[in-house]
Amino acid sequence: MKALIDEDLPKSLKNVLLKFGFEVIDLRETSLRGASDEKVFNYAQKISAILFTGDLDFSNILKFPPGSHHGIVILRFLNELSVGEINKMSKNLLKN
Repeated sequence: MKALIDEDLPKSLKNVLLKFGFEVIDLRETSLRGASDEKVFNYAQKISAILFTGDLDFSNILKFPPGSHHGIVILRFLNELSVGEINKMSKNLLKN
């Protein structure tokens, strides 16, 4: 299963997803850094990936209707959390 990490999430989330068996692409490693939501979404669909993002715009089901994509996971965390805590919480989410 493929995962695309949006640029608003920590780069280290890649290691978390790899441990769960995902084939991971970080958007920052592509030419799409700073691209529009539509371009990011279309790229995720092109490569058949689940999009992991913190961008609430992707929660708009009129724009990104369920069943029209491979999955969108919106991860939102308090600004005060360390990257380590974010990764720990992400691990727990994926375990459950």
